Amino acid sequence: MADTTRGLQVTIGDVTYSLEGFDDPVEALAVISDYLRGLEAQGSGEGPGDPVALRRALEQVRDLGPGRTAGPARAGRQRLPDLGAEGDAALNRMISRADRQLATPEATRKRLSLANQKAAVAATRADRALGTGRKGEPLAEPFRDDLRQVGPARARPEEPAAGRGPAPLPARDAAFADFVARAGLSDLPDLIDAATAWLVREGTGAVTRSRILSLAARIMTDPPERADALRCFEALLRDGRIARVGGDRFATGPESRFAGL
Repeated sequence: MADTTRGLQVTIGDVTYSLEGFDDPVEALAVISDYLRGLEAQGSGEGPGDPVALRRALEQVRDLGPGRTAGPARAGRQRLPDLGAEGDAALNRMISRADRQLATPEATRKRLSLANQKAAVAATRADRALGTGRKGEPLAEPFRDDLRQVGPARARPEEPAAGRGPAPLPARDAAFADFVARAGLSDLPDLIDAATAWLVREGTGAVTRSRILSLAARIMTDPPERADALRCFEALLRDGRIARVGGDRFATGPESRFAGL
């Protein structure tokens, strides 16, 4: 007698499953989907994209007999099909595959991260209900880092080969670095002051703050944080070592150590 069973492939989350060995695989899929939607409607935190919930749904279909409903009862719920021996074997294979997928390090990491996010969202909502949360803060704002961690891993920058020295500086930067070395400069204020005078000396006239700070940072083996560099730049302005000539344009100030450069 011809085999009347049919197969159906379905993707849930990141995993593709084959429903095989059922007289009506579409009906089996409908029961599984109905069970998952019931969990989601109850606010259990599980749903169609949750592999843990999928595994439970498969077990419900396998363990409950025909004529009984899977999961929380509600009006209109479909009846479980009579799976038979082949259907049971197919479900067991799917459950085994779900177990393998759930046991991978990546799946474990995602589950833990998503669980932490759910707990954090619940805590934030509770704080706001009590009036203790920060007003005007978007709900998703505290969790952007967590969501990034759940996403694909970012490519790591290539590490320099052992024994390879720093990349050579461009000719202009190399000339400035040579001047700094001969002058024995090392303090950040002196380097920014010298960078300003050097750029003005090159004939560019007034220069922007970003060009000045960039030149100073490029010749340093341990460049400062941008906030520290900005504070230093403002201090040099107040001391007259750098002069503002309009907008975001600056030149050597009357108190500069390198006014005659």
